[in-house]
Amino acid sequence: MGKFLLILLITFFTSTLNFKEWWEESIVFEFTNNNVDNYIGSDKYIIIEFYTKWCQYCKLLFPVYEEVFKKYNETRKDIIIGRINCEFNSKTCENFGVFAYPNIVLFIPNSKRMKSVFTQHREVNFISNWINDNCPVIVKKNLKGKNIEYNISTKNLTKNREKITEENEYFKRQFISIKDRLILIEEKMKKISSNKNKRRNNKVVKKIKKEEIKKIKINSTTFLFLIIGILLFNLFKQFSFSLLLNHTQIPD
Repeated sequence: MGKFLLILLITFFTSTLNFKEWWEESIVFEFTNNNVDNYIGSDKYIIIEFYTKWCQYCKLLFPVYEEVFKKYNETRKDIIIGRINCEFNSKTCENFGVFAYPNIVLFIPNSKRMKSVFTQHREVNFISNWINDNCPVIVKKNLKGKNIEYNISTKNLTKNREKITEENEYFKRQFISIKDRLILIEEKMKKISSNKNKRRNNKVVKKIKKEEIKKIKINSTTFLFLIIGILLFNLFKQFSFSLLLNHTQIPD
């Protein structure tokens, strides 16, 4: 009997030692105070669930959020879905002003401010629709115009992120140099076109002035000829009328 009780006690203690809390069985990436700054503000969408192990609503959300992670982990490499335990990482939760749990928030690429907070029903479809609406697919292209695919797993996020940042920095430098050259070329083209336009405008103005002067001259000469013609006509009329009066016989 004593041996039987001893076996029961041993099995009980071993089972309790191997027992894990519900939140410890997660496959979702776990953010902490130490690593969260490495991801927020990067070139990816960051979705974080703020939770605590004593929150019953967090426990109910746990299987739903696991399904959301599975859905996007393989299909959307531009999205990192994770959670943070605010009991052990209160500093981060306080910095973002999160004091109610569970809370799912979204950070867009290259920004350290919350873009959106999930406020709908805590179901897979509703969370997926919220993600799709707020996270359009990021298409990256290299200098040859080909798409750059993400090959990132949750196990090697840090290493792959360093490689991607190096590639991004290279492409950024190349893009900035090309952009600067294009701006210089555009400014030169604007100067050349403005000078050409000025010359054309000056020529057009000169032509218009010449044509207007010619019109004024023509109008003035015609006007003078018209006045002279009217005067001559009146003189001729008076002269002919006086001749008629001289030749007319007045009866006695």
